[in-house]
Amino acid sequence: MNNRFKEFVRTPRGKLFIALIAMIVSWIFLLWNFSGSTSLALPSEKRKNTVKQEIRRLRSEVQSQEVKFKDADKVKKRHKNLIESSWQPVRDGDPELVLRQKIESAAKECELKLNSIGTVRITRITQDFYFAELDISANAPFETIIKFIAKIQEIKPVISWRRLSANLMFQRPRPNTPSQTVTNASAGNISETTLIFSGNLRVVVYDDGSSAQKDAQKKEKSDTPGETGTPSAKPQPVPENSGPGPAPGPPPPPPSVNPVNEPPPAKEETAQ
Repeated sequence: MNNRFKEFVRTPRGKLFIALIAMIVSWIFLLWNFSGSTSLALPSEKRKNTVKQEIRRLRSEVQSQEVKFKDADKVKKRHKNLIESSWQPVRDGDPELVLRQKIESAAKECELKLNSIGTVRITRITQDFYFAELDISANAPFETIIKFIAKIQEIKPVISWRRLSANLMFQRPRPNTPSQTVTNASAGNISETTLIFSGNLRVVVYDDGSSAQKDAQKKEKSDTPGETGTPSAKPQPVPENSGPGPAPGPPPPPPSVNPVNEPPPAKEETAQ
């Protein structure tokens, strides 16, 4: 029988049979040493249900994370759009100066005479955003006020109205004249109504802190004395004989240039 087995092993079929047996033994050896049990290779129904529940939980967590990422992207895009539509001092100039100039220019184009225009007030929203507000008032016809409001809406960056009011202007009627002002036009007599107009304009300003940093640097440069600053007073030299004693007198006058014209010194008379 041994001779037959040896002959069988020498054949190609015998060699394949021996190789399969060796592979099976090696797999059993690996599973026994590295897995510790055959539950991973041959899981039970309980193990399958547990793995399925874990997969469902992980999928739900992935979906929730994807929703959060989408919300974060929406907030990021909204923040970017807000920056683009806001007033940027680097691009649009200083709002405390340019905003007032734009309002005055719009009123001039609409032939609206402003009674008063206040100074620009700053209201901080966050570290990067703040409001720039401006109060105005005028007495003008209704059509002029409508043109002015439409002109403000055309200004870029967008300027919004925080407060807006328009009331009829009470005028005491003059004797022998109607209470309303009447203007003659080609179409006929048209009554003109004057309104008391007042409002508060507001613009959102985006400042990333670069201007504040520049102001701080300018302040530091102004505090430190430079070449253009006022020269410091030089210390007075201290005399060597600084001890107690009489104070030194004034320096003697310089000798005269023309000694011929000087009177001779008086002679002292001696008593005989």
